Amino acid sequence: MTTEPNTIPRQVPSAHGSLRTLLSILFRRKKLMLTVFASILILAVIFCLVVPPTFEASSVIIVEREVEPEKSMLFGLNFWKHYDNYDWLKSEIEIIKSFKVAARIAEEFGWQESGTQSAAGLPGDAGLSLRKKIDKFQKELRVNNPDDSNIIGLSYRGKDPQEIAAIVNRVVQSYTDYRSEIYKESQTYKFFEQQLHLSSMKLKELEKNLTRYKVKEKIISPDRQGELLLNKLAEYQNRLTDIHTSRIAKEARLQVITTQVSGGSSTNIPSTEVSDGPSREKHIAKLKDTLLEKEIARESMLQRFDPTYRKVVNLENEIKTLKDKVRNEINQILEQEQTAIQALMAQEKALTRSMRSIEEEITRFAEKENDFEQLNRGITDNRQIYSMLLKQREEARISLAKLQSGVKIRVVNPAVAPVEAVFPKKGLFLFSAFVLGLFLALALALLRDYFDHSIHSVQDAAAATGLPVLGAVSDHQHLKQA
Repeated sequence: MTTEPNTIPRQVPSAHGSLRTLLSILFRRKKLMLTVFASILILAVIFCLVVPPTFEASSVIIVEREVEPEKSMLFGLNFWKHYDNYDWLKSEIEIIKSFKVAARIAEEFGWQESGTQSAAGLPGDAGLSLRKKIDKFQKELRVNNPDDSNIIGLSYRGKDPQEIAAIVNRVVQSYTDYRSEIYKESQTYKFFEQQLHLSSMKLKELEKNLTRYKVKEKIISPDRQGELLLNKLAEYQNRLTDIHTSRIAKEARLQVITTQVSGGSSTNIPSTEVSDGPSREKHIAKLKDTLLEKEIARESMLQRFDPTYRKVVNLENEIKTLKDKVRNEINQILEQEQTAIQALMAQEKALTRSMRSIEEEITRFAEKENDFEQLNRGITDNRQIYSMLLKQREEARISLAKLQSGVKIRVVNPAVAPVEAVFPKKGLFLFSAFVLGLFLALALALLRDYFDHSIHSVQDAAAATGLPVLGAVSDHQHLKQA
């Protein structure tokens, strides 16, 4: 039997799982394995030789903030333990990563608008604008802050160890300088000074306007003056009610007297303020008594004499005269009562006019009071604003002093020129290439053999045909016989 290729498909026999079969496969695919392994190893060596090494310089600084004594005294706490969880360090990190700091680095190390690649790193920066170079530097500068600590670490990578170390140290110095400038150039205190001056001038002007308005409108105490007007209006209202009630009562009595007089009764006159006078009351009572005596005498004489008798006639005349006097007194009472009623009506009209005048005055005073309240409210608001600005100015002054002297920056570990590159690490890289080459070479050999259906051994022939093998001739012997 020869070892010519056979196109009969076969299944991989179980003997392939044995060590002997594995070694046979590796020996048969040694060229492929050596090629793959050598290629990966050569590429790794070339990469390590061609790619320039990248170095990393780092520095560590400690930012200490002075404990605020007022909080310590107020709460009785020790703030040095956690420094308020160091949230305030976020602002310090932002200052380090700020454009101003990066721009100072670019200016000091001579990064131009275009040119050759910088030795400090920034690969492919030729032709880039200065702003893009600065942005790129800001992205590549690493600033980290471990949790619950006041330590800030800075690191930067580049091709030149000396230059990247100088850049990191310069970043620390630029951060310190720029931080001082920020707080020294703070305009908060000046802003509050200006606003206080403007608020003070406005407050004085409003107070002058209020004084002029009080003099012009004769307002001393709006609350007291308003209360007096309301009390006066209430007093007039009570008086008007009393007068109106009195007038109604007099009109009712007058109506009764008029009805009695028109009915011919003159003996019972209702009590009135006029008829209740001592002299008039006695006079009317005397007239009534005399009239009654005369009428009794007349009735007695009529029983004895004729009506034409001289004495009877005289009595009749006397009685008539007395009746006229009584009627005259009653008419005078009626006239006086009507006069009193008219006087009460006049008083009602006068009080009504006075009440209208007071109501109008109250309305005008309400408008004046509204204007007064607006002016006074403006003064109150401006006083509050002035007080708030005064407080904020003092807070700004204290904050400015704290920010300038309340933080201490100490360099714990200045950057030095690194000796070993961080990329590529040749030993680790070559070892990884060696392992990867072996793995890929073995995997490709096994994969190639798995998909190869050629018959290379007696076992392959038996597995492919399902028949017993009677004999086998090696390739070397076959060639000699031929």
